[in-house]
Amino acid sequence: MYLHSDGAQYQGEWVEDKQEGYGLETWPDGAKYEGGYKDGMKHGKGVFMWADGSKYTGDFYNNNIEGEGVYEWADG
Repeated sequence: MYLHSDGAQYQGEWVEDKQEGYGLETWPDGAKYEGGYKDGMKHGKGVFMWADGSKYTGDFYNNNIEGEGVYEWADG
């Protein structure tokens, strides 16, 4: 496990000191991301859950939500 200076935690694969492959990252506010990483950025398929319970499941490209996916609001 790696602990970032901002309190975020990362568990997963590394290549040349960058997040690469599959990983799980959590933030102090309760948000979390589980899925693919490339060159230290969210990339590929993944699930991001915001602290309020809203959730996005789908594609990420260079740390951005991009491509096909489903967004679920916390209030349904």
